[in-house]
Amino acid sequence: GSSIGSGLCTYSRFEEAQAAIAGLHEADVDGRPLLVKQDEASGAGAVAGGKGKSGGGGAPGKLTTKTVFFANAPWETTEGYLKKQFATCGTIVHFELFQRNGTSIGNGLCTYARFEEAKDAVASLNGLEVDGRPLLVKEDEQTAKGGGKGGVAPAPAGKGGNGKMTTKSVFFANAPWETTEGYLRKQFYQFGTVVDFQLYQRNGQSIGNGVVTYARFEEARAAIDGLNGALVDGRPILVKEDEQTAGAGGAPAGFAAGGGGKWAAPKEKGAGRSTVYSLQG
Repeated sequence: GSSIGSGLCTYSRFEEAQAAIAGLHEADVDGRPLLVKQDEASGAGAVAGGKGKSGGGGAPGKLTTKTVFFANAPWETTEGYLKKQFATCGTIVHFELFQRNGTSIGNGLCTYARFEEAKDAVASLNGLEVDGRPLLVKEDEQTAKGGGKGGVAPAPAGKGGNGKMTTKSVFFANAPWETTEGYLRKQFYQFGTVVDFQLYQRNGQSIGNGVVTYARFEEARAAIDGLNGALVDGRPILVKEDEQTAGAGGAPAGFAAGGGGKWAAPKEKGAGRSTVYSLQG
């Protein structure tokens, strides 16, 4: 009886389905970017084009590593089930599911015996729905560069914003609720002087979004270009210009204060101000 956040919508015309992909893919829904793509299982004909990243991404170019990185698998999905999916593409010589405190965080690495097998895994499994979530599978950039694994993967090309910034604040969303404020602050500190960091909460629990304000416009732009689409603990983070601070006031950007609740007074938390907003009631 509980939603798993995914489903199908059938239109009467191909043009309408195409418009839905173009208009809704990556749209913010309660602080998380929505994935909208052609339903490959229905086999009802091709829908051309689309916007941004739309799973099932087709064959990649030549790989420089036999290892692929995967993310966005539900934490409840077992290692055995995931390994079985990757085994359909070739001989696995190493499979690692990353964990925190003994619990899967939904991402990991799979190393194949041959480059062709890794390439096939990217082409075949990227965008595959696993227990209601589209799986992200791509070349492991860390092993390709000879480095180790990290919590944040580089943002794919073309994910940054465009145009002149009208505010020094950026809005972020889709960070896992379990990711600490300190870890998130560290990612944003890479791009400049942070004068305000706001992490939004509901009943004392992070909801994975907030607002970061920099000292300069250029720093805010650099954060968008560098972090939008980057993987934070297995989930792609959304980072964009904060429209709320660029316009009128009200509730924090991207957070729907439904259910008749009201915003509690912000709490100051030491140097480099960190404000935590909580929805009460």
